[in-house]
Amino acid sequence: MRKTMPETIYAGNETAELFSELLHSGAVLRVRVTGTSMGPLIRSGDIVSVRKTPFATLGRGDIVLFINTDGSYMAHRILRKQTKAGRVFVHTKGDAQVEYDPWVPADKILGKIYKVEKRRSNRPLKILDLETIGWQIGGRLIALIQIAISKVALAARARLG
Repeated sequence: MRKTMPETIYAGNETAELFSELLHSGAVLRVRVTGTSMGPLIRSGDIVSVRKTPFATLGRGDIVLFINTDGSYMAHRILRKQTKAGRVFVHTKGDAQVEYDPWVPADKILGKIYKVEKRRSNRPLKILDLETIGWQIGGRLIALIQIAISKVALAARARLG
């Protein structure tokens, strides 16, 4: 019998504080992903490794774990950073989505995803190291492509009504 996992896990204050404290202490979080918003790179069932990363070093193309406006955990790609009224925000989006997420304040970012473990029943374990130069360049290119796709798709949607 296969266990079903919830599509969204909500970050209660205690959970968010625990994750934040663990990451701040230097611990690495390994989190099983649910949902399809980061496909095909990260799929439901994959395990991502997250560590605290100084905000100043985060940039376009990095995938971060953050607390969304509804209190759920999200793992999406950074498309841009912006300072508004003295506060720093990032704009994120799932690779498989057209629409951007709401702006995410820097203090809601728990950490950066640096490794993906892909487990498939009929294949050996595959580990992606997102900190290699190839994945870093690839992440930036994916972010630029995602921005272009969203602009075209949202403009087409607006024209069609």
